[in-house]
Amino acid sequence: MAKAKGKKSEKKAKENGKDHFRMAIIDIGSNSVRLVALKIKKKHHEIIENNKHICELGQLDDDGNIPVERQELAFNAFDEFAAYIQSQGIDHVLAVATAAARNAGNGRDFIEAAKSRLGHDIKILTAQEEAKYAALGVIAARTGKANGQEYDVDINGIVADLGGGSLELARVTDNNVEDGISTKLGTLVLRSHDDPTILIDDIFNDVDDDFAHAENLYVIGGSWRAVKKTWEMAQISDGKNELPTSPLDTPFMRALPREAVLDHLDLILSLYHDEPLQATQELRNDIKHLVQNMIDFKQGKADKTHTDLDHALATLENLDDLNMHEIISRLEELQDHMKSLSLDDKKKFEKKGIKCVVDGLKDILKKQDKRFPDDLRPEAYGLHEFFPDLRPDRANKIFDASILLKKLIEKTDAKTIVFAESGLREGLIYHYIMQSVLTLESSRYFFQMHTHGDERPMDDDGADETFAQERIPVMIKPEDITKDA
Repeated sequence: MAKAKGKKSEKKAKENGKDHFRMAIIDIGSNSVRLVALKIKKKHHEIIENNKHICELGQLDDDGNIPVERQELAFNAFDEFAAYIQSQGIDHVLAVATAAARNAGNGRDFIEAAKSRLGHDIKILTAQEEAKYAALGVIAARTGKANGQEYDVDINGIVADLGGGSLELARVTDNNVEDGISTKLGTLVLRSHDDPTILIDDIFNDVDDDFAHAENLYVIGGSWRAVKKTWEMAQISDGKNELPTSPLDTPFMRALPREAVLDHLDLILSLYHDEPLQATQELRNDIKHLVQNMIDFKQGKADKTHTDLDHALATLENLDDLNMHEIISRLEELQDHMKSLSLDDKKKFEKKGIKCVVDGLKDILKKQDKRFPDDLRPEAYGLHEFFPDLRPDRANKIFDASILLKKLIEKTDAKTIVFAESGLREGLIYHYIMQSVLTLESSRYFFQMHTHGDERPMDDDGADETFAQERIPVMIKPEDITKDA
């Protein structure tokens, strides 16, 4: 991040005869590790690679260490990143680690091993630095141009960045970061507590009063973006074709009034169930139909032995007291059993009987898989049915994230909640460019938005997964801001 490194990268690029240089940001987070590569020219930069691996390094073991299997997932990603950096002629690499490396007992040892895999230095950000760069990411996107329209908003309030291992808070006044703190309230941490509200209250009681009051609350993080996405889905479902707007809206930010957000959070929380859902009548009818098919088959083959068919019938006829998750598990076990029968076993009765069971189970499970993916927590079934386009990993975390956001709104007494799509990585890019790339051409740069269409896809992880493809932040000079994108 130092200016000297930036100039060195520029010099290297010039010596190689290029009109640009390439840099890579590597973000080693508590939920995922990610490489974002950029091509930086005098007047703009563009994202050329966005590679994410879910490792959940912040899911610490009982001793407070990063488990070996999670480290291996990250090391495999680092090997991939190192190969990309070498093959693409990257001039400068900026690698940072956040809460997981900072808080884990073996965090520093993990980072030392990571350095050797990457072949580059890695900086473990302090809590204050992590909060600062997240806030800078919001500030960086406050002004620019999209679809021929200029936008310019001032950032004033509290910026909250929710990750897997921590929640960062920073106060911003007139587009300047004043102070920042980090709390151990990440989504992975909250998920490990039976009652996350107790943990949230305990930590918020110790938060300085400087972070207790704000007119605007800017929230960052995939789980909170999912809150915004589900709010948009709910509005469209209610027939509202035009969503409300705010003077604080930009292509990177959507501002909603306090009451609207609190109402939506209550909806999300109401869709979670402490007890797993009971099986739907549709599922029970499908099973009854399969049972009847097997009974009909047995009656038509009375002179045959039906040991395994009888086993299947017994399994399927005793499901009344089981919930949805238990029934699906029982069906999957039965399907595996029927598939595993040896040729000798199959001779005990007609192959058609086996096919009847397996095909029937396949049809039932295929239908259920569309509704309830394997990696979806049973408590989230209700939420997933209400918002079927919500990715399972987001559905699993949005519950705890919603509890936290509700508590944070109460803590700050914010009147407006601004869902921001730029954060730590964009803040690092912005800081680096302002500190070093600015020497290429002595003028202030702004963010401009290049869009590829009027609407963003309703992907749950919109900003992270479609950032490079859908809305590319580009640094431009003030005199260029009047030109069409």
